[in-house]
Amino acid sequence: MKAQVHTHPGDAYHSATDDRWPIVSQAGFLSIVVPFFAAGLATFDAAWIGRLEKDGWAELKSAAEAFTA
Repeated sequence: MKAQVHTHPGDAYHSATDDRWPIVSQAGFLSIVVPFFAAGLATFDAAWIGRLEKDGWAELKSAAEAFTA
C-alpha cells in the first residue's frame, strides 16, 4: 500500500489542489489529510482518508476501510 499524507490548518478535506496534483498517481493509492496541522492526539478520527480510483478520489468511511480490498 502506498499513501501520501499531509495536513491542513483547519478541518481535513481533499482540496482541488490535492485532487489535481497528488504525489501518488496510481489507482489504489491512499491520501490522508490530517486536520489542524496535526496538533493534538494522533488519531484518524478527524482525518480525511481517500483512495484513488480510475475516475478520481473516493472518500473512505473509516480508516479501517483503507485496509480492506
